[in-house]
Amino acid sequence: MLTVDDLHPKAMDLADAGFLAQKKSQLEDAKMLFQKALELEKQAALLLSKDENAEPTRSILYRSAAALAYHGELYDLADELILEALSGYPPPEIKQELKALSEKVRFQRHFNQIKPQFESDPIHLKGILIYADSTNNSRLGMVKLVEPDTHQKYSILVPMTLMKSVVKPYYEENVIITAFSDGKEIYFGAINSENA
Repeated sequence: MLTVDDLHPKAMDLADAGFLAQKKSQLEDAKMLFQKALELEKQAALLLSKDENAEPTRSILYRSAAALAYHGELYDLADELILEALSGYPPPEIKQELKALSEKVRFQRHFNQIKPQFESDPIHLKGILIYADSTNNSRLGMVKLVEPDTHQKYSILVPMTLMKSVVKPYYEENVIITAFSDGKEIYFGAINSENA
């Protein structure tokens, strides 16, 4: 029978190959490698019982499997694996990482939903997030981004369900926002720290 020590290193080798393929823009190969790595990492995580003695190894393996599901574009499975990790006894730092990964999954789902609504390619805006407010529309809030060099400001509409996730961790930070425009308004797609 295979053990965690057999499965985990093989999963990490496949994940490394996936990131290398991603760097080379071989996106379908990368996705396939992440999904293969995910299967091994999930098998390793399932070998551990849901008790305190299995921690932090158990939650680390589930976090790793969830991240592989995210990179393999299996967002429902990523959510399931995050919940499974949280259902045990993860240490506080792993809990934080799982919550951050959950936000990334949420953002990616939002991005995948909004992208088909626009005919244009996404735009990438760099700057400092300086302002956040809800609008009269209960579904949309607004953030403002200012480019440090040119001082150009952009007003970006953000779904209210994502406002806290966008504003709280990124307020007054240098960020890159991926957005879409309909010619009149700019709509939020995704956000990353410029240093990431």
